[in-house]
Amino acid sequence: MTRAAWSAVIALPVLLLVNSLEEKEALRECLMEELMGEHSDRQAAEASYRFRGAGGDNDISTSLEIARLNCKSGRKPIAY
Repeated sequence: MTRAAWSAVIALPVLLLVNSLEEKEALRECLMEELMGEHSDRQAAEASYRFRGAGGDNDISTSLEIARLNCKSGRKPIAY
């Protein structure tokens, strides 16, 4: 195989992985902005994000799902 073909074989998965990680981080940051609007502070937003409704807390699960839908739809976060 030629050098260019090997470069493409190696570069394509790396580029896809980097793109996937960037999208995941962008979604996480959007979620943080949404949750910060709700909780008005970064630490509370991060706690909600980490907790993710464990222990049957439906309020946090619902907040996260709404934030996730808002982020995926491209709607800008609202400050409450």
